Amino acid sequence: MRFSDYMNDWLYGAEGYYASYRPIGKKGDFYTAVSTSKFFGGTIANHIIKRLDEGFLRPDSLICEIGAHHGYLLADIIEFLHTLRPQLLQTLRFGILERFENLRTAQKSYFDESFGNAVMLEHYSDLSELDEEVTFFIANEIFDAFPCELFYKGKIGRVEHHEIVFDLEDSKISELAAKYKQDRGEIA
Repeated sequence: MRFSDYMNDWLYGAEGYYASYRPIGKKGDFYTAVSTSKFFGGTIANHIIKRLDEGFLRPDSLICEIGAHHGYLLADIIEFLHTLRPQLLQTLRFGILERFENLRTAQKSYFDESFGNAVMLEHYSDLSELDEEVTFFIANEIFDAFPCELFYKGKIGRVEHHEIVFDLEDSKISELAAKYKQDRGEIA
């Protein structure tokens, strides 16, 4: 079995990492900038405002986080938008792309506690559900959440007896490796 198949199962299978709600933060499995400060969200809010001012985004755009876990990052962005330009909360829409119902429930609960009826959270379980003119995606964990192939000098890794063996070939992966001048590493 290819490494990416294992990785997909490890991340999203019935018992996968993202299939259950795990603690993330300083006392959890890992933490990122979102776990340490609201200012990461503030930086993104400032970027969104600049893109709106430039006309790149429209005031009725959907701001959508992929892989939001608890929803802290999107909530931080909303808090800073409210502080920097409160009228945007009347026009922008906010959503989370989340495939697991238990995480959607936790996210909705957090948003209800944080914002009450002031901010409506939209949920999507798949990108195919989105039919938007303009969407601004946020994905703090995007590179950690996609299955990838392990690549080493022209060969793809697979798992055999709990060991990684590099003996598979895939022309598409080799083309990507060549394009980005990569002879080893992870290729999504």
